[in-house]
Amino acid sequence: MTDGSARLAATIGLLLLLSGLLFWETTAAARRLRDREDVRRRVTAALAEREPERAAALFRHARTFDAAYAACQEGRRLERQGHFAEAAESYRICKDADPELLAAHLAWAEAVLHSQGKAVYSDLRAHLLELLETRRGSSTDPETLQSIKDLTLDLEELLTADAPQEHLGTWTVEDLVEVLTRSHSRGTSRYEGPRVPLRLGFRPGGAALGAAAEEQLRDVATALRRGRLAKADLEIEGHTDGVEAPTEAERRALGLRRAGAVQDALVRFGIARGRLRITSLGSRYPLASNESLPGRDANRRVELLNLDEGTPVWRDVREGR
Repeated sequence: MTDGSARLAATIGLLLLLSGLLFWETTAAARRLRDREDVRRRVTAALAEREPERAAALFRHARTFDAAYAACQEGRRLERQGHFAEAAESYRICKDADPELLAAHLAWAEAVLHSQGKAVYSDLRAHLLELLETRRGSSTDPETLQSIKDLTLDLEELLTADAPQEHLGTWTVEDLVEVLTRSHSRGTSRYEGPRVPLRLGFRPGGAALGAAAEEQLRDVATALRRGRLAKADLEIEGHTDGVEAPTEAERRALGLRRAGAVQDALVRFGIARGRLRITSLGSRYPLASNESLPGRDANRRVELLNLDEGTPVWRDVREGR
C-alpha cells in the first residue's frame, strides 16, 4: 500500500470513528432527555398524589435520576404539615434545579400564596405570566399548564378586587386634588393612598392621546398647580392590558411610552418636567379582568402617584410581610 493510500485509509477510519462517536452522543443525549421527561412526569404525579406511599415510590425513582428532586418531596412533606413558608423554599430549590418542571413552579406559587397572601399577588402573577410566555405552544404537561393559567386568572381577580369601580371613570379637578393629597398610610390598598388611575382611551398597542385624553390632562395640570400639589413630585406609571403585546417585556415598553406621552402633555400644559418621573408596570396591576373588552380598555391606562410623602403604602406592606 502506498503512503497516499495509507493516509486515505487512516482518514476514512478517523471519520468513521468520529461519526460513530457523534451518533453515540446524539443517541445518549436523546435518551437522557426522554429519561428526564419520564422523571418529570413522575414528580408531577407525586405532587398530585394523595396516597403518601405511592407518592414516596414516585419520588424515590426521581431521586435516583437526580437528587435535586428530593427538594420537591421535602416541600410536599412540609406543605402537608402546614409549614407553607418552608415548603415554598423547598419548592423554589426544586424548580430552580429543573426550570422545565412546571409542577414545581405551580407548587411553589401555591405555597407562597398560603404563606404571604396579598403581599405577593402581583409578583406571583408576573412570574407565572412569564412562565406561560416561554412555554407558548408547548404540549408538555398540559394539565399543569392549564392549572397555572387558572391561577394567573385567580390572581388577576384578586388584584382587580383592590380597585373600586369609582376609579374606572374620569376625574374632576377637585377629585384629583383630594385623592392626590391623601396620606400614604391610609391602608393596604394601592388605591387608598395618593394614587389616581387615568383611563385615557389608549388603543391596543398604542400610546397616542386623543382629544378627550388631552382634556383630562388639562384638568390634571390644573390640579397640580393647587395647594400642596403645587410643589409635589409625581410618578407617572404606564399600564397595559394583558394581551396587547406578546410578552411582558414588550408590554412594559408600551407602558413606558404611554407614561412618556402623558409626561409630555403635562409639560405642554405648564408642569415642570423635573416634577414628573415616568415608569412602567406593564400588565402587572390590572384594574379589571383581561377576559373582556371593557376590562382590557380599563387596564390600558396611566396612574399618577404623589411621591412627596415617602414610599407608597402598597410597597411598604409587600416588603414588610
